[in-house]
Amino acid sequence: MAELFFRVHDPLGQRLRGNTIVLPVGKRYVIEQRHASKLEPVIVHTRNALGFRGEDPPRDFDQHLTVVAVGGSTTECMYLSDGTDWPAIVARGLKSSFPSLWMNNAGLNGHSTFGHLVLLRQHLLALRPKVIVLMAGINDIARDDLSAYDRMQMGPRSTMEALSQYSAVASATLNSWRAWDASRAGLLHSEIDLRSWPQNAERRPDAAGLLNFHRLEFLPGYRQRVQLLTRLCREANITLVLVTQPALYGPGIDDETGVDLGRIAVNPDENVNGELAWEILELYNDVLREVGKQDGVFLIDLARRLPRSSRFFYDFLHFTPQGSERVAEIVTPPLCAYLGQRVPEYLIHPCPVPPPLGDRGPSSTVH
Repeated sequence: MAELFFRVHDPLGQRLRGNTIVLPVGKRYVIEQRHASKLEPVIVHTRNALGFRGEDPPRDFDQHLTVVAVGGSTTECMYLSDGTDWPAIVARGLKSSFPSLWMNNAGLNGHSTFGHLVLLRQHLLALRPKVIVLMAGINDIARDDLSAYDRMQMGPRSTMEALSQYSAVASATLNSWRAWDASRAGLLHSEIDLRSWPQNAERRPDAAGLLNFHRLEFLPGYRQRVQLLTRLCREANITLVLVTQPALYGPGIDDETGVDLGRIAVNPDENVNGELAWEILELYNDVLREVGKQDGVFLIDLARRLPRSSRFFYDFLHFTPQGSERVAEIVTPPLCAYLGQRVPEYLIHPCPVPPPLGDRGPSSTVH
């Protein structure tokens, strides 16, 4: 009876059946919420005929400049209404220069580079967009299980995962466990009040050892997956653009609350403060920078361009509507300029001059 129930009605809205991505084709989510003051009280989130956010693909698909944004929850922007997610804003900004542009948001909550590889192989290679814009890193942090996936060539690594390929109950059980695991890692969405959050967290005495542990145990597999993504895109004649992952935590004072974002307790259970959490995230961002430079992939260094401000984040990672606009302001100009060089046949009007932004580090770079 449980198997029949989950096959007929899926109350969890699952997007994974084992290791197969089930895209939410034609879904429309209306989310009413009263707890997050930085978000709209009523959020409308719509999925098109592909299961992505944005317009349905045009009939003359090959005649358009087709772009797909790929990433996890910071790309999907689940709790931002249609048209306010940063890929949608980027699309509007590019449209003035590329009238034939079609851009979709294929971000999926919780996806790591493993999920991006699955999405690429199961859906995007067949779709064949001309450009993929990939924001990656945060969901790969400390993920040693992804190395097991790699060794098994993306096959199921447990009995439960093998069963979930065929059983709706097993799939629901596995995805519930994944959600609980993400909750423990602090990757779920919930507005935080910095003023009431644990502060004055000291740096772990073994911080250097922890950083080195990430370098040795997790970064090699992450680098291999990013390199595989670049290779698969190149073989399919898809132009890949990399975007580094920003965060609210790290060195600096929040301009809204006056809270020291370096000494805030990002992960109290692991004794990780904002400064150390940022250094860990930057290890993964550095992999994108290195792969971009070595493999000749264009990179937009959003992590170093987006100011740390609680105006732009409703938790440590996810963007407010204002934050989404600022992300688009940073991403659009260099992306427009690069596409103008890469596919000049689609460029009808010059790219607009970007407005001055309060940068906190090196600007976006071309590799």
